Amino acid sequence: MLPGITLSGGFIDVNDAGMTLVNQGTVRADRGGTTLRITVGSFVNQGLVEVDGGTLQLDRAWDNDGILRLTSGTLDLG
Repeated sequence: MLPGITLSGGFIDVNDAGMTLVNQGTVRADRGGTTLRITVGSFVNQGLVEVDGGTLQLDRAWDNDGILRLTSGTLDLG
């Protein structure tokens, strides 16, 4: 995802075991009672990953070169 792009909300399932997803924008789990699940071969954060009220689940390999912010909710780093 390019700078300036935001993936936000809940009940989102990014699922492709052969893909590397590089976040240079914002991934935000901000809806209580919902889960934003990222199930890719590798997730690389170079932007902002924020959990504020929802659940963010990273199911496979991940690397962080950016910011992980947990305000409230659940951050599951698998």
